[in-house]
Amino acid sequence: MKPRVIIFIYLGGSILHFVKCYSNGNFDNDPDICQTMEVRHSNFQPQNTEPPFKVDPDNITVDLLDVGKPFDVTLKADSGETFKGFMLEARKPGNPTPQGIFSLLDPNLSRLQQCDGINGKAVTQTNNQRKTEVKVKWNVSEIGVYFFRATFIKSYGIFTHSSLQKDSSSEIFLG
Repeated sequence: MKPRVIIFIYLGGSILHFVKCYSNGNFDNDPDICQTMEVRHSNFQPQNTEPPFKVDPDNITVDLLDVGKPFDVTLKADSGETFKGFMLEARKPGNPTPQGIFSLLDPNLSRLQQCDGINGKAVTQTNNQRKTEVKVKWNVSEIGVYFFRATFIKSYGIFTHSSLQKDSSSEIFLG
């Protein structure tokens, strides 16, 4: 009987650690996610359908007068939809490195994520409760065109990943 209890506690501890790691959005132990924005939920395969989630705005052109100015960025679900998790970054076309710095408007819904040793390069969820909208601020210290790239998680087997294309096309993964 004792070996069963030990095995159960061992497996239970491993499962709880895995869930905790992803439900709160923290990927500090997996820094390559800053570059890939990959969702690692088993072997789910992509399907190309229009996702029910948006980033507004999907891109920003920053000129000299806008450098250092905070921009509002909103993650939102279409009417009747919700998402449980997300990751948001800003990128320059052709550059896989997150750009600018985010700041939080509601720390109950979002948390700053460290990328490339700098806190605030990405934003993720604080929990896996259903959300319809999350608002943050973003600013950058140089001029240019920036695209917001987001991963939305509707459930463990359904998530979207936006691309760096100007039309903000996305892939949806269904499990």
